[in-house]
Amino acid sequence: MNSSPTAVRSQECVAGPTRLCQRRALAALVAVTVAGCLPSGSAPMGRHLLSDRTLTGVHFSPSETDGVPSYLLVTGPARDIPEEGGVRPPPLTVADLYQIPVDAASGTAPGLEGANLLAEKCLVPIDDAPDYAVQTDIRGRLLVMRYIEASPAFDAFRIDLATGTQDPLERYADYWPSYPPFVLSPGRTRVLVGRFNIGVFELDGENTFLFSNAGDATFVGEDLYYGGGLPPIYQPLDLWRLTPDGQPELVDHNASPFVTFATDRGPRLIVERELQTQDGTPDYRFSLFDPATLQEAPLMSTGNPGWSLNPDPTLASPDGFWLVWWTVELTLFNWVTFETHAIDPATSSRISFWEWRPGHDELWLAMDDGTLGIWKPETGVTAMPVAPVQNTQAPNSRKSAFTSDGNYWFSLRPGHEPGGQPALYVGSADDPSGPAFQVTPAGAQIYSHWELADGRILAGAWTTTDYRKDYYLVDPRTGALQGLAVNGLLVALGHTRALAHVNWEAGPASGDLCLIDLATGAQTLLAQDVYAADVDPGVHADVPAGTDALAPGTRIAFLVRNRIDSPYDGVWLAELP
Repeated sequence: MNSSPTAVRSQECVAGPTRLCQRRALAALVAVTVAGCLPSGSAPMGRHLLSDRTLTGVHFSPSETDGVPSYLLVTGPARDIPEEGGVRPPPLTVADLYQIPVDAASGTAPGLEGANLLAEKCLVPIDDAPDYAVQTDIRGRLLVMRYIEASPAFDAFRIDLATGTQDPLERYADYWPSYPPFVLSPGRTRVLVGRFNIGVFELDGENTFLFSNAGDATFVGEDLYYGGGLPPIYQPLDLWRLTPDGQPELVDHNASPFVTFATDRGPRLIVERELQTQDGTPDYRFSLFDPATLQEAPLMSTGNPGWSLNPDPTLASPDGFWLVWWTVELTLFNWVTFETHAIDPATSSRISFWEWRPGHDELWLAMDDGTLGIWKPETGVTAMPVAPVQNTQAPNSRKSAFTSDGNYWFSLRPGHEPGGQPALYVGSADDPSGPAFQVTPAGAQIYSHWELADGRILAGAWTTTDYRKDYYLVDPRTGALQGLAVNGLLVALGHTRALAHVNWEAGPASGDLCLIDLATGAQTLLAQDVYAADVDPGVHADVPAGTDALAPGTRIAFLVRNRIDSPYDGVWLAELP
């Protein structure tokens, strides 16, 4: 505790009544404690780059250039878009976007004046979630949507952090954008902006196209396919293609792209056609389009405008040959062998969801009575007593009932504890009727899990809020279970340890940032009162496979905010021990 002259009693206190002296001495002591002993605890690990309490998110953005470190970005404060002219906007959140210099000299951390303001009122996820990541192209340039109050409108633009230049892309005054507002091609060399008035922008900005009343735009590789023309509403579009550095070319009349999927023979595009029958009712027909040869092959007709393909990403089997169709019944069609298998309407009507097992031609059907049906081409549907449950795989947000390799599957079953409350179980997908192992306590809420490189699963469970999870590490091969008392939120997972917000408190919405040893559960405190953190993925976006995300020396950035103003508040940069 720092000493202070105010700890010496005043002359008035010496001369006055004893009780008055005691009150004023106590008040002075409290003042000293507040002024000289805050914040409690030790200083965070690392360097204090910026002092501020209004920031809401922190993010490393890879430079995409070898030898150039990642850029450090922060957002805040978050606020809702105000009502304009009596019109209430949808629930969109905006925040200012800053770049933080990471080579600042040691000393007192500056306030926001020490940061580089890139743009004001940028569109961010609702509440500016701590895991917010700015979209970037292959050169590491930021893609940003900025709110313009005077219009009101949104400006889409691109920021080159290496040069500081900002390139305008498009303005949107006719609608409120959804999030994320940009669609990147697989190689991130082209960006698609908009829904009705569509803009396509090349890597160097030398080949820019704007389309009016385009629809169903989708990338197949780096080529853009879209429905074009200016037809009346409800009339079919023409199918167009725009190749990199090319010109729009008409592919086919009376067709529009519906959905794309990958196969071991290259990507395929399903094209939808609206035809008129003799009685004047529309008939929707679908064809398989090969982008490499520009050839089409007919698939099927729905015969009813209310029926169509399932647009879910689970449409195609892992090899891309089996397609799921939904009409009055669930139908599976192999476009290579022309085999067709229909699941009777009585069974189809009871399906809650379906999913292809990764790496296998097995369609798993979760039934509304809590049972499971597994369809295979050679056996049809086999009934199983327990239905799968889809869980979110972190950090890529892949929602699935399986581990990523398809070897294991998740289900909810009564836990071992008294009362029969459900718990998350994991078992072998090769033997779905065989033994399964409990992962989390009965009755706990489950949302996501992480997968370790050695095949183990780390799952978080909570009872009050998903920011206060306890994590359980299970080996799906043996059922060996280890509990990690985190009472917080996992930030990142490495080969042998995890980075997590521990002892999360709902009031200040913060916790202790700790490294957790996965073998022993031992915790190493890095900083207190942390409410957002991010891990540097590396100096280049193409991080080699097998890289330990939390290897010693890895840079992390985090935001600190004490319950009251503190010299520790703001942005910190550190290297993991």
